Order: sequence, then structure tokens, then C-alpha cells
Amino acid sequence: ILIADDTMISREIIASYLRSDGFTNLVFAKDGEDALAQAQKHNPDLIILDIIMPKMDGYEVCKTLRADPLFAETPIIAQTALEENEGRTRIFEDGATDLILKPLNKAEMIARTRIHLENRLLVKQLQAYQERTQSELEMARDMQEMLIPKAEQYRGTGLEYGMTISASFQMSSELGGDMWGLAPIDDDRLGVYIVDFAGHGLGAALNTFRLHSLIWSDDQHDDDPGVYLESLNRHLKGLLPVGQNATMLYGVINRTAETFRYASAACTSPVLGNIKTGETTFLDGSGVPLGVIRDARYETREIPFGIDNFLLLYSDALIETVLDDGAFLEGERLLKMVQDIISETGGMTDLASHLADQFMDRAPVKLHDDFTVVSLQPNALTRSGK
Repeated sequence: ILIADDTMISREIIASYLRSDGFTNLVFAKDGEDALAQAQKHNPDLIILDIIMPKMDGYEVCKTLRADPLFAETPIIAQTALEENEGRTRIFEDGATDLILKPLNKAEMIARTRIHLENRLLVKQLQAYQERTQSELEMARDMQEMLIPKAEQYRGTGLEYGMTISASFQMSSELGGDMWGLAPIDDDRLGVYIVDFAGHGLGAALNTFRLHSLIWSDDQHDDDPGVYLESLNRHLKGLLPVGQNATMLYGVINRTAETFRYASAACTSPVLGNIKTGETTFLDGSGVPLGVIRDARYETREIPFGIDNFLLLYSDALIETVLDDGAFLEGERLLKMVQDIISETGGMTDLASHLADQFMDRAPVKLHDDFTVVSLQPNALTRSGK
């Protein structure tokens, strides 16, 4: 505690009051300039400051301290014998936390000292907690981004399977629960999944880590997507706290059979299109979210997926974000945008990247949910070279 007063007897009286209640870590200043010097030297948790002092008065000391980030939150108890309201009001305007009138009352001095020190301690604890939480969120954000395939990874996998794979992922202003990935099965079959956990923050991020560990706990990704989701759901049900769940789509592209077999756990409806005709349609994304019912069943659906087709997977941020015109990009509007992109680019395109660009141009700067979009399209040139 820094006690700044130009009168020695006043300093000693305040010190005796405080020492009687157990406050012994005290430092002193005899004028305003000395108060600033002692504050810089000791970084006190509380300053008891006389207003009328030589060289620099308490008003100037307050303003100088508050201009320094180090002392912006330090409690300052001003003490004065001034009777006019103007002087009392000014000291608060210049940054004082509290005001005690002279002659000092011992009980009041001790009580106010305790209150402000306790508040100071609580603020420090809160700041430390916030800093720790922010550090943990940044670490979780970095870890979640590591779960998302890098461009060179998914493009390389695409070349191996004779496909053009495009993707865009943007984390929300809050930590979310989106994740997608590719799971090679054999030379002809490629698994693909997209996940969106309910909620935000560390809980959603931890759940993505849990599911990612389950997905990659072994290298076997069943050719029957419905069976695979049932297995994941049983494991996840035992791991997730009550009330937490995830939507997911898992599918297998068979380039030899030219099929796409998939199962959905309440995922957003995938878009299937034809680059030659420009036709687009929504696939069935219905199903029970993962982690809700232990013995949930998931239907395996199969559709043709040939050289002229493309597949678009996306998280609900794409269709549940209010755009600059006040509307959502959903239903026929989404299909129309996809059709326009295909038409403008002649069909040979990084569809997901183009769609993400158009979406971001019209979406808020800060998204409130993770944004994921993935497109997969057989590559005619690569196929013919096989």
C-alpha cells in the first residue's frame, strides 16, 4: 500500500491504522512527484493519496497514473479536507476510485482499504483466468485446425483417386465443432466425412478431438456407411456428456463402380450435380444425430457417381448465416448459385472455393459458426490416363 501525504503525522496516523489491522507492507511518499516515483518502484496494490500536496497535487498524480496502463486499474483512495463539492467531484473525474474526508476515521479507513484490496485481488484473479482461458482457446483452435486436411493433402489424395477435390474451412469467432476429412480405403474406394458438433467453445472442440480419435483409432472404414455410423455412434454415446451430439455424413466413393454410398446422421443435405447438364439436386441428409440414441440405426443410400457428376458437402453455417440482403443461402437459392458457378466456369472448377468466395463476399465479417464446404468431382483427364 502506497501512502502519499505531504504531512509526516498524517502518514504515520494512516500507517498506524493499517498496521493495527495487519497491513504491514507499506511504502510512503512525501509529495506528488515522490508518489509517482514510489508507484513506479513498488507497483502498489492500493494507493492512499492526499489531494493537496506540493510540487504536484493529487489531481495531477491521478491523471498521470491513469494514463499509464500499469496503473489504469490500481485503486486510488483520495483523502481531503476540502469541503466544496467541486474539488471532490474533480478528483473522481481525474481517476480516483474512492474518497475519504479528513479528519480520518479509523474504522472507515480500514473498511475501505479492505474492500478495495479484495476487489483488486478479485480483478487480478479474473484477469489471470481470462488470460489462461484465452490461451487454452487459442491452443484448442490450433489443434482443431490441425484436424482439417491441408490443401496439398486433399489435392494429392484427389489426384490419386482421379478426382478434383476442393475445400474451404473458416473457424468462427467462437470456437466451433466442424471437422471434415478423407479416409482412403483401397485403390478404388475413398471415404469422406463431414462433422458438426452442437455448441461452441472448448466443449465443442474437445468433442471433435474425441470423434477424430474414434475415426482414426484403426484403419478400417467399413464399406457400409450405415454400419460405420452405427459403430461410431455407440462409442460416442459413451463419451459425450448428456445433451451433446453431432451431425455427420460418411460416404464412400467407388471410382470403379461409379457410385457414392453414404449414410447421414442429420447432416445438411449434400448437393449432387451434373457438370454437363447443369442439373443439381439435394440428397437425403436425414438421420439421428450421433450421441443421442445408443442403438440408432443409419440407412446406407447409394447413388450413381460418374464422370460428369460432382458432390458438394457443407456445414450449416452456409445455409443458416444471414447474408447482406437479409436472407439465407438455402434451398433453391443455393442450387442456383452452384448452377451459376458451374455455368460460368465450364464445369472444370474448384467448386468449393468459388462457392466460399461468393458466400464470404455477402456474409458478416465475423461468423458465429464454423464454415466448411467440400466439393468432389471426378477428373476426366486423370480417369482416362488410368
